Amino acid sequence: MKKKLLITGGIILGVIAVLVILLFTLFAVRTVKVDYRTSTTQNMPTTEQIIEAGEFSYGTPIMFIKKNNFKNKIEEKYPYVEVINIETVFPNKLIVHVKEREEIYAINENGKAYFVDNTLKVLRIEEGEFISTQNNAIAISGIEIKNAQVGDFLSDENYVDVYNAFVANNRLLYEQKEIIKSIEFSTFKDPNTQESNSCLTICTYDNTLYYIYNSNKFLSKKITKFLAVFTDFYNLVGKDVTKDASSSYFGQVWTLDMLKSAYVIINNNYIIEDMEDFIFANVLPKQ
Repeated sequence: MKKKLLITGGIILGVIAVLVILLFTLFAVRTVKVDYRTSTTQNMPTTEQIIEAGEFSYGTPIMFIKKNNFKNKIEEKYPYVEVINIETVFPNKLIVHVKEREEIYAINENGKAYFVDNTLKVLRIEEGEFISTQNNAIAISGIEIKNAQVGDFLSDENYVDVYNAFVANNRLLYEQKEIIKSIEFSTFKDPNTQESNSCLTICTYDNTLYYIYNSNKFLSKKITKFLAVFTDFYNLVGKDVTKDASSSYFGQVWTLDMLKSAYVIINNNYIIEDMEDFIFANVLPKQ
């Protein structure tokens, strides 16, 4: 009986020894590759630089590594790099999938311009005031800086991802830049609920203001409405300003001069009966 136990114990120890050897040989990290999933590489480091920044644990069993550590080190050293994910390829290979963060917005604060992507990560800081054009970043305001440094993520409860709402409407960054001069993130007191809710104000390059209320709700659908109004805006010339007989503008039609000073309110109805019609846009004359 004792002999059988010794044999069994020896077999178990042997199996464990084989597994340990396999973990630190066959299944140990040997190779790291970088996969660039991006259309631009202007601010991207080389493959060698990314791998060096990650400080990968070569020789460590691939099942036991903590990928977030590598991701954080890469993104900390290279702010423009976004590590999408780190793929495990058995038995001993890692593939780092990366893309370039784009300078989508710029924020002026205390004589400096902070360039950020749509996650509000600070990519670079420049001295002097930023002026938005149709070929550079979109100016935004209402975002608190708090002495941010390159690589920091800004946080603001009023911020919503306008960039991806436009992308959902098939408007890429270059098209957004052609339309939007600036965006302000703020709050407003909702007269229906008496609560403070988010609001964003888009100023287009013809200096028309679009107030998008409750911007944290149905944003992509509200951007759809924004684009519809923006595209058809000057076709309103000669059409009725309002069909509301109680309005002082009843019986008047839009003129070009009136439209040049008009503004637009976009919001959602509070009682949703028809999903096709629960977002509305009102073009209003200057008060």
